[in-house]
Amino acid sequence: MICRLSGLTSAEARARTAELLRHFDLTPAANKRVKTYSGGMRRRLDLAISLVIDRPVLFLDEPTTGLDTASRRALWEIILKLKERGITIFLTTQYLEEADQLADMVSVISAGHVVATGTPQELKSRIGGEVLELRDEKDEVIRVVSTTGSIHDIRQTLNALAQSVPDQTRIYLRKTSMDDVFLALTTERVEGTLS
Repeated sequence: MICRLSGLTSAEARARTAELLRHFDLTPAANKRVKTYSGGMRRRLDLAISLVIDRPVLFLDEPTTGLDTASRRALWEIILKLKERGITIFLTTQYLEEADQLADMVSVISAGHVVATGTPQELKSRIGGEVLELRDEKDEVIRVVSTTGSIHDIRQTLNALAQSVPDQTRIYLRKTSMDDVFLALTTERVEGTLS
């Protein structure tokens, strides 16, 4: 139906539908009602419908919201293949790992304003290359501290923290994530607005 509404002839619509169902691994479900599809299948169908007509630019608004991990990863693979074909994709997401994995450029938005733009690596390097994550005895995160990752910086940070954290605190060293970037950038904005 979408193919026909998009101006394809009946024969073109049948051929394009078969091609897209194959591409999105939906051929086995082609004759089933959409209401019987899983969430992941529905998202793949939505994406297939948006590609009925080849377009140079595609807008995807939170395409993986509500999907399980396997379905999300499958959709990521499809999006990466579209990028390889040269399609420009504007993707909105609340899953920052998704932005890290899929995006060439990221804009962080807080309170309706763009607070930073850059590649995922550029944004992560803005707040430090490594993060010290402090966890309590119940394994709950109690504090996250950015560092450059150098031994000198880590030692100084640990010495400064030693006086203010309980003895049972466990410390983990990990790479900076896009979650860290978002929290650092949005916290800076909120604190700047309130002061």
